[in-house]
Amino acid sequence: MARQLTQKIAWWQVLLILAVPLVFLFHPSLRSELVLFSNDGPLGIISSEAGALPGAFAGYWDDLNWVGRENPSALPDFSMLLGLLVNSSVVYSKIYAPVSLLFLGFAGWLLFRQLGFCPVVCVLGAIAFAFNMNAFSNACWGLPSRATTLASILAALAALHLKAERMPFLRYVLAGFAVGHGIMEGFDVGALYSLVVGGYVGLLILLEKGDLGQKGLKAVGMIAVVAVSAAFFSAQALTTLIGTQVQGVAGMSQDPKDKEQRWNEATQWSLPVKEILRVGIPGMFGYRMTDLGGGLQESSYWGAVGRSPGWEVHKQGWARHSGSGEYAGTLVLLLAAFAVFQSFRGSQGPLGGDQRMVVWFWMGVACVSVVLAFGKYGPLYRLVYELPYFSMIRNPIKFMHLFHLAVLILFGYGMQVLWCHYLARAPERKETLGVFLKQWWASVEGFDRKWTFGSGIVVLVGVLSWLVYASSKNEMIRFLSSVAIPGDIAAAIHAFSVSEVMWSVVFLLGAFLILALIVSGAFNLRQGKALGVIVGLVLLVDLARADRFWIVYYDYKEKYATNPIIEKLRENSFERRVTSTLNPLRPSSLSNENGAFFGIIAYSWLQHQFPFYDIQSLDVVQMPRWHIMDLTFGSLFVPSNVQEGVKYSRLWELTSTRYLLGMTSYVAVLNQQFDYNRDRFKILSQFNFVPKEEMSSSAVKVDDLTVVEHPEGSFGIIEFEGALPKAKRYSNWITLTNEQAVLAQLSDLQFDPAQTVVVMDGSVTPPAVAPDSDGGTATIESYHPKVIRIKTGGSSDGVLLLNDRFHPHWNVYVDGAQQMLLRCNYIMRGVKVPAGDHVVEFRYEPPQLGLGISLTSIGLGCLICIYLVRGGAGRKETNSETSTVPGS
Repeated sequence: MARQLTQKIAWWQVLLILAVPLVFLFHPSLRSELVLFSNDGPLGIISSEAGALPGAFAGYWDDLNWVGRENPSALPDFSMLLGLLVNSSVVYSKIYAPVSLLFLGFAGWLLFRQLGFCPVVCVLGAIAFAFNMNAFSNACWGLPSRATTLASILAALAALHLKAERMPFLRYVLAGFAVGHGIMEGFDVGALYSLVVGGYVGLLILLEKGDLGQKGLKAVGMIAVVAVSAAFFSAQALTTLIGTQVQGVAGMSQDPKDKEQRWNEATQWSLPVKEILRVGIPGMFGYRMTDLGGGLQESSYWGAVGRSPGWEVHKQGWARHSGSGEYAGTLVLLLAAFAVFQSFRGSQGPLGGDQRMVVWFWMGVACVSVVLAFGKYGPLYRLVYELPYFSMIRNPIKFMHLFHLAVLILFGYGMQVLWCHYLARAPERKETLGVFLKQWWASVEGFDRKWTFGSGIVVLVGVLSWLVYASSKNEMIRFLSSVAIPGDIAAAIHAFSVSEVMWSVVFLLGAFLILALIVSGAFNLRQGKALGVIVGLVLLVDLARADRFWIVYYDYKEKYATNPIIEKLRENSFERRVTSTLNPLRPSSLSNENGAFFGIIAYSWLQHQFPFYDIQSLDVVQMPRWHIMDLTFGSLFVPSNVQEGVKYSRLWELTSTRYLLGMTSYVAVLNQQFDYNRDRFKILSQFNFVPKEEMSSSAVKVDDLTVVEHPEGSFGIIEFEGALPKAKRYSNWITLTNEQAVLAQLSDLQFDPAQTVVVMDGSVTPPAVAPDSDGGTATIESYHPKVIRIKTGGSSDGVLLLNDRFHPHWNVYVDGAQQMLLRCNYIMRGVKVPAGDHVVEFRYEPPQLGLGISLTSIGLGCLICIYLVRGGAGRKETNSETSTVPGS
């Protein structure tokens, strides 16, 4: 029977066990027209030319929003390499989530294997990790990188348990590389995980035999090795993140006043204390917020995560905004608690001294993490928020990632105790099950009796709580109405919530029975395989039943179908910008109550159709961290009263925003109030939104509507003839080096941007006498987001203005020779050109040192793996003292 504890399961068998249920859940991906919903990485975004691979590895310039911006480059990690391998944004949208979960489950199996857990426990751990709702829901929300980040951390923990006798420090280097990969995948989430890995390294070293002082020095040294290795491996991520998310970003100052202003924003996504119940009851507070059309349904989330500050008072902003679940699994939680309680038995229990310390470590991680996840709802986060640069971490609920890591590892220890201490030592049962259990309960005492009795009380409390909650319909409907849930759906939401509590009680009862039967000795290793299958099925059904609510598919061919307006906007779209708002910093649209839905449709186009068809827009899909230069420039053109509407026109003029989307009835207002009756706003095309042919006339969802051109349509493309062209040559310019002077010049209505450009470089002196000739010509010959080729000519020296954002990573070449890149009109880029005809090329060429270091680290990591494998590296043994349970 002992052979069943050590009989190995091949890696491909583990992948197969995980792949079968994943294929079952994600089988709609097999249909050619369906792709998985993704909020954070929609098909349109990943289909845009700006982020196309492999070019994005060398830098990512987003030319589709605002006036351009530098985005974090594609990184040489699992996610991007998968995208490079499939070479199709559609296929990638279908498989990214399930493949990331498969990777996570396999990493969980690898860690448990390195910890010395028996094969059945390793497989159960793989299932628990792969279908953990925290990872699963994030993957289905558009963040599969959260799963791959956790997988990387599991690989790092596994590396720490490698046996490397000749060069033992290599396991710390390898662990650091895995942490670095986690940072590349998860950015700040990977950084949070790295703190846990550092603590775990110190714990393992302190548990070794030897002098405490020497062990302390070694712990500090090896933590440093892990940190440096992680930094080298993630060099590309660190450099691109610092450049795009920290340097020059508004609100990154550590001034106490700035930090206090950012407190509400930084803690908006905190976990309300009562919602910790979501860890044990998956749908009690609902799952997804709405369906794809924005409508509420019985399973909609009704909690308070993401609620806008002050919503309870003024009822403005979001009542809630959440895209993730926190369910860990009933069996997972029960066995994690089982491991914790076993650890307090001391030498009388099955866990050795070292194992107890490890269990306490993960228990501490779980407790601290969940308290930090409470954010503004708890006292601890306010204290740590005051630490230097801690305020740069948005969303305290991210600490729930650490909580789930800790709980899942505790689950592994609990299952290992159950399998290797209780099941392995159980004698052959001769009595009937009923007689055996009766005799066992009459004789059992100590921990086993207390655990069984206590867990039975928990089941009883669960049943009673369900009955009480089920009878609270009227109170719940009143509460739901108070938190912006309409009355016509409130009853259905409560009924669904009650059913979720019921299912949790059912699985809690099942988990209780499994543990009680094994603890009693009713089963032994002869039934081990069958019992392992039963436990695995219970675990899988429990998690997958809840996970399925997060899986949403849509027909991308229908959603991204073009229409006459999209076709007009995409034609040579690089020559100008389009907007549906007056200013991205004050996003109001040209629509009234008769076109109230227009803003929703316009934002949908901005997020999906515009990037899919590479249409450049002044509007911003998402920019949580505005650069100071962008914020200053955009804020300059926010009117303080209705008489200053001309500020909007000046913004559109300077940013080459030639097309406005809105209701055509506003054209007169635009010409009178925004343009001082110069009549530069004209209707280019008119259209209406109508239901699609296959839809009823009462359809109201965004995807149910299409566009039909009509000469008297209520909506239209409004052309602003005063917008500057994207590329323009000037023979007249002024030089100003003071930023405030430049801003004052640009906002002065007497200043004509069509005749003069402002150059912010004192070495470029303007002509002493203004030339009689015009500025010359400038024509964009070829366009790529990172390479723009312009043919220009003029009879005198001039300045070529390109109305795209200035950034020092852009270089400019005139007839092949590099010239000085100029910052023009405060935020745009340009170059001085001599008289005559010339070819100017702007190239986005960010430094590649970080990428080179990361690629070198990847190669070194591969060599270390080969060396360790050829050297027979296996699991590193630890001192288990009195343990009766194999493993570290």
